[in-house]
Amino acid sequence: MLDVQGQSEKMLWVQVSIAAIVIFIPALIMGGLFPAAVRVFVRKPQHTGQSVGMLYTYNTVGAIIGSLSAGFVLIPWIGIRNTLLLAAIAECIGGCVLFMSDCRRSNMLAMTAGGILVLMIFILTPSWDKQLMTSGMYLYGDSYTQQSAVDLSKKLKEEEEILFYRDGLTSTITVTRDRVSSNKDLYISTNGKIDGSSHYDMPTQRLSAHLPMLLHKEPENICVIGMGTGCTAGSAALYPDSRVTVVEIEEAMVEGARFFRDHNNAVHENPNVEIRITDARLFLNLHPQTFDVIISEPSNPWLAGTSDLFTRQFYQIGARALCPKGLFCQWVQLYGMSVVNLQVMIRKICQCIPIRLPCIYYSRNGYSPVGSSPPYTF
Repeated sequence: MLDVQGQSEKMLWVQVSIAAIVIFIPALIMGGLFPAAVRVFVRKPQHTGQSVGMLYTYNTVGAIIGSLSAGFVLIPWIGIRNTLLLAAIAECIGGCVLFMSDCRRSNMLAMTAGGILVLMIFILTPSWDKQLMTSGMYLYGDSYTQQSAVDLSKKLKEEEEILFYRDGLTSTITVTRDRVSSNKDLYISTNGKIDGSSHYDMPTQRLSAHLPMLLHKEPENICVIGMGTGCTAGSAALYPDSRVTVVEIEEAMVEGARFFRDHNNAVHENPNVEIRITDARLFLNLHPQTFDVIISEPSNPWLAGTSDLFTRQFYQIGARALCPKGLFCQWVQLYGMSVVNLQVMIRKICQCIPIRLPCIYYSRNGYSPVGSSPPYTF
């Protein structure tokens, strides 16, 4: 056990070193941009303070406009690849304009060079291999160590078919069909990480709805946090008099779940299901009514953004959003958590939400109460 842990730590340091080498030169150049801009912008030493202040203003305004336009306009409209190309072209055009304004030679030379550079960006930029870019290399890289990039791309095309691809505000969502398996399983992924499927994950997706719905005497108002394949919300909507509100922060995930219509009971078309594109914490905190059942089924807590749905603050908000006899169902990804992390999470839940029922964990072998195997204690 110690040897495996030591090898993991060594591999982590190797990965950190490679990443540091890759980003060192770009980080060094970006760090030197502002001093270089000061050198160009400050013309008179007696006006240094005023000039630097104006430069800071331009830099701050540009950063705000750039982040807003890229995150909320460009990436959702034209995708990540085209946004990167557009940014590179804008940099080239800006450099040419600066060169033309300060160059003593003919401006025609600068314009010609700039035009050629922009044209080369379009010609030489490789095409975006969607399957390779969304293969989840950061997570599933160990499975691809014996293959080259060309072989991996060929293998992915042979084994998977991309049915849906969209760069959203918070992540890239893909829906793929497995060509190899006998059941032709569908997978929905966030940045390459599989978050739901039409076969393998179906017990978890449906049980997350049926367990709290069956244990509650009169479940009417239900809140499902996280769309995924839509199977959890679709299962909860099967109960009579149930009104289900699905809270999902990424609109592309909602669109991707439409491919699971045959598995999620056509949840998008159910009049008793309302889909809200918003942050779950904000929604629960501001929603005027309480819920009989809250089902929290986000992705893994080690993912950026998702970790906010496993905090004490979130469970406090969830407790306030429950009816007096309401139930809070939390899906916990035991396969990606250590015992210590699981203990911390359960303590947070117990501190905020009264535990009236036995905790249950799911494995390939079936369902068992926590405490039997493995020996989790809280």
